[in-house]
Amino acid sequence: MKKNILFLLFTILIITSIFFTKRFFSSNKIPRFEYKLLDNSKFTNLDLKNNNLKTIIIYFSTDCEGCSEIFNKTEFIKNCAKKYNLVFVVSESNSLKVKKFVNYSETKKLNIPILLDENNNFASDFALGISINYPTILLFSKNGVYEKEVEDIEQLLIYK
Repeated sequence: MKKNILFLLFTILIITSIFFTKRFFSSNKIPRFEYKLLDNSKFTNLDLKNNNLKTIIIYFSTDCEGCSEIFNKTEFIKNCAKKYNLVFVVSESNSLKVKKFVNYSETKKLNIPILLDENNNFASDFALGISINYPTILLFSKNGVYEKEVEDIEQLLIYK
């Protein structure tokens, strides 16, 4: 009986430590990931453009007012897409709802991937911890090394 309890406690400890290690400690590089695009095709970290630009990954929700403001700034998104590899990841599984939210025809013209985080893996994939604010804007160097979390979307045109 004691051996079973010790084994159970040990197993719980290992599983908990794996969860927290993955959730809070990253390698400071863009991690391996796989999400669906709005057209249901797959998109992975290997599909990121390698055109000597920094990468911005914006994690958003369709229930977030601040997030909707981003997609109302079409000219701003166009300017960001010229300076950065821009990727949007949404905490949603309903692609029709997302298409309405993001003005899909405009983002498709700009060739900006919009990824569905159907299984809520983004926080652990990118080691964001337990509590997430929307939008979360992550800046990575040209080599895919994490630089910082950007507080305000308007700051994107300041960084080089």
